[in-house]
Amino acid sequence: MSATPPQIFAKIFALFMSGAIEGERKAAERKMDQWLARHGKTRADIPSILVQAAKDDRAAQPPPPPSDPRDAGTAGPIGANITPLDLIRALLQDYIAIDEHEYIALALWSVHTHVYDRFEHTPRLVATSPVRHCGKTTVLKVLSRLVARPEPIISITQGALYDTINRLPHNAAR
Repeated sequence: MSATPPQIFAKIFALFMSGAIEGERKAAERKMDQWLARHGKTRADIPSILVQAAKDDRAAQPPPPPSDPRDAGTAGPIGANITPLDLIRALLQDYIAIDEHEYIALALWSVHTHVYDRFEHTPRLVATSPVRHCGKTTVLKVLSRLVARPEPIISITQGALYDTINRLPHNAAR
């Protein structure tokens, strides 16, 4: 985009005001006077010409890049009302594919493991499937990073479950 007449004048004027050598300033003053005469202006019009040149400079600037939509904070699930359960559910969705209600149940259960010693009864998580290689191990690996004191046990018997529960530190005081 080419410069507007006020922008051209502003460059000449800048050279006139801060030219490095006397000859440069004199040449700029002659060009400035010629420009003013050619456009029917006087030295009294210089401030308004410079203001217009500044406006033209701003108009010539490329538009700012679009803002990052994550900066808005209101679009999508991440906003002011996000909870730790939302974060856990989102993490689970990154690694495993299950139904929505199962994400919620796993998120609630993983948070529950951090406070279950405050309750007299607590649920245990059992991952079962009628087929092999469906992702149960992946579920257990992901949960081992989220739960308190993970202790994955595969194919446990009732007796082993009883022993496991009774040797946990919070049960020793009862």
